[in-house]
Amino acid sequence: MNQQRIKYLDDLRVIGIFAIILVHIASLWVTSTIVGVDWQKLASTIGNIGVPIFLMISGALLLNKNYPTVSGFYKKRFPRITIPFIFWIIIYGIYSLHTTGISNLSYDIANTFLNNLGWYFYLIVGVYLAIPFINEFIRNRGLNEVRYFIMIFILASVFYTACRFFNITSYLDLRFFIGGLSYVIVGYYLANVKIKSPKKVMAGTVLLFLISLFVSYQMPEIGVYEFNNPYLYLNSYLDFSIFRLGLGASVFLFVRCLFLNTATTTGKLTLSISKASYGMYLSHITLFLFIRNHLSIFTAGANGFGIVIRLVLMTIGVFLITWIVTVILSKIPYLKEFSGYH
Repeated sequence: MNQQRIKYLDDLRVIGIFAIILVHIASLWVTSTIVGVDWQKLASTIGNIGVPIFLMISGALLLNKNYPTVSGFYKKRFPRITIPFIFWIIIYGIYSLHTTGISNLSYDIANTFLNNLGWYFYLIVGVYLAIPFINEFIRNRGLNEVRYFIMIFILASVFYTACRFFNITSYLDLRFFIGGLSYVIVGYYLANVKIKSPKKVMAGTVLLFLISLFVSYQMPEIGVYEFNNPYLYLNSYLDFSIFRLGLGASVFLFVRCLFLNTATTTGKLTLSISKASYGMYLSHITLFLFIRNHLSIFTAGANGFGIVIRLVLMTIGVFLITWIVTVILSKIPYLKEFSGYH
């Protein structure tokens, strides 16, 4: 990959991990209205672009590649995500043991870390399992054929968004086209499609972002979530509404266009945060739960403006702390593979 592409993908990783931390910190408050705008709700809406961005980055990096064997792909990818995940389960278990006691330890780990905040791990496992097979389709069919999949994804997204808006029950099953893999394929397409006029595309993405943001903010109830069945443990927090797709795709394409005609390389700080992003995702879960358990310390006497200030400072603080922790772990012998830094 050339330096230009690495530059914009690294920048997107920084945006993505900041967004994920933002949406979790924003969930600590119910509302923070200033001059008619609920900033907590706005932060949550923007923060939800984090996971789609990471999925699209995976598509840009992992599709249309030559993988000699499926097993080789799995052996390379799965240890990189499972070993740090298990490590941070243990770290959270130690924290939970101190706060809830041994009698509630297993329930707390299963309910809080595994079932709730750790959902992205399971999503990416499913995506990685499918990538070698989707990769062969893309290699054989090319970028033009990918458009058909994306067209069906968009139509399905519009259809299910309309069903949510009008409260209509539908038996049309298009889940094959609105899984987490859909964002991966969109990312591959947006990373490789030819752009003749970057400035015009950037203007279009800004407009798309603002429209999608406005609708998502005003009507969060129209979100479309995959496999919403608690009895089968197939819940997903990944939103497939057409407006969530618009938010994620517009940010991805805007950042790509921003550096399309430049030769700048990734700065050391950005590159470090990019490499640490997965470790930051895992480590921030424990730090977030610590903050949530001591919420009264951080929220006492806060009004709308005070909540916004604390939301911003806490997001930046968690962002920096988890980055530093991940980097330090990556420097310690025998702990690098547990750090999530790669």
